[in-house]
Formats: sequence, structure tokens, C-alpha cells
Amino acid sequence: MKLWLVIGGVVGVLVIAGILFLVGRERGVESGQEGSAQRQSTTSESTSAEVVFTEPIVDPATIKNITPLGELNGGYNEVQTLAGVMVNFKPEAVAGNTEVEVRAPTDMTLERYSFHKVDYPPGGNWALIFRLNRDVTMRMDHISRASDAIVAATTSTPKESSADEAPKQQLKVKAGEVIGYTFGTVPAHNWNI
Repeated sequence: MKLWLVIGGVVGVLVIAGILFLVGRERGVESGQEGSAQRQSTTSESTSAEVVFTEPIVDPATIKNITPLGELNGGYNEVQTLAGVMVNFKPEAVAGNTEVEVRAPTDMTLERYSFHKVDYPPGGNWALIFRLNRDVTMRMDHISRASDAIVAATTSTPKESSADEAPKQQLKVKAGEVIGYTFGTVPAHNWNI
């Protein structure tokens, strides 16, 4: 019963969002050039430039499949909707916890991070939150090892808590730069963005 409620809620939200999107587009078409110029002015004042990924985040050859935004996940003992995209690695790409290189898909700035203790792998688990522009952040979970630059800007000691915090110093990374390594989660070898 709970599953049907969750699915119904997600479908309802998507239908409403689609209707609002279409109504907004229709109004824009009716208002002609004047409305278009007004929308551009309003948009440039309230949002940043579009984000364009110029580099792959991981080697595409390591990916088995990517689940869409909002995918339902089995979780532990309840169904969860994912707030991001889940990447499932090919078993052979991460066999024996072989790490996959993670690269910056665009120029970005490390805004927050978490490095917390976990039983698997021994050591810690990173979550990295990057600012892509004024309006967009990207969170990468299940990073098994961060780059030396990220460790220098943050910490080398995992904490008990997984609460995220600001780095000690600002760190800007360029598109294509290695930011860490992952094999995803140990049981499923999936990875969240």
C-alpha cells in the first residue's frame, strides 16, 4: 500500500510540473517578442548561466546503467526516491573494490564535504558538494578516496558524523581534473550524483 502511495505521489507531482511547464510555454508563445525579451531580462537577473558538462565524470566504459532522476530505490526496509542520479558500475569494472576515477565534469568549486567513518571500505566515505554556478550544486556520494587537493583543503581524518561542513580553504577544480575515486557502495556497486 505504501509503495502505491509513493508512486501515486511521484506521478502526481510530475503531472502537475508538466502542466505548469506547458502552461508557461504557452503563455510565452502568446506574448510574442516583447514577452521573450522580458523573460530573458528576468531570467538573467534571477538565475545563472546554463551548466554544461564538458568532461565525462567517469569512464563510460565502466558504467552498466544509469537510473533516471527520481528513481525509486529499495533502500533498507522502505522504498526511497532518489534525489539524484544513480550510476551502476559493471561488476568487472569494480571487482575486488577496484576504484573508478572520478573527474570534474565542468569547472566548479568545492563548497561542502563529509568524510565519515564506515565499516566498508576500512577508513572512510566521502561526500563532495560542488558549486557549479550561483544556482546549481552537485553532490557526489560514496567517494572512497578523495584527491590530494581535496584532502589538503579539508581533512585526512574521518569523523563519526556524516554531517557535511565547509572546507578549510576554497578549492576550485577545472573540468577534467581528478577529484577522487569510487567503487560505489560495497554491496551494490552503485554510486549517487
